[in-house]
Amino acid sequence: MDRKSLVEKIRDFAEKEAEGTEITVVEAEFVKENNLNYLRIYIDKDNGVSTDDCLYITRIVNGFLDQNDPFDEPYFLEVSSLGIDRPFKTESDFQKHIGKEVEVKLYSKINGRKFIKGLLINFDRDTVVIEESNEKIEIERNKIIKINKSVEF
Repeated sequence: MDRKSLVEKIRDFAEKEAEGTEITVVEAEFVKENNLNYLRIYIDKDNGVSTDDCLYITRIVNGFLDQNDPFDEPYFLEVSSLGIDRPFKTESDFQKHIGKEVEVKLYSKINGRKFIKGLLINFDRDTVVIEESNEKIEIERNKIIKINKSVEF
């Protein structure tokens, strides 16, 4: 089995094991950085991810890895939140943010800008509708670099 399929299998396992909890397994990746390999699992939770949430998923995934030993090379397992300004990855991410302020970074300009901040009004497979200053802006999803919750500090 190729590495991408292995990572997807691990992600699916973690997602299934997290059912019944408030934790959502968002993404998994196997990357090489500074000559070290990392298996990273990113999780989310409506009220924020805690250290205990990360530990819970780490224990589950470690048990799976100990039994299956899927990789031929050494690696580190990391479980963490994608962060407060994480990009939307799933339809659920979009749905949860309907009516909320979002930030959109674009590949090319719309109305002379590559950055739009406004309320997420609607979305479908191909488009996102943002309301900014009482103006509705329809954006093709393939023109979006990143869309995420607007975060004010």
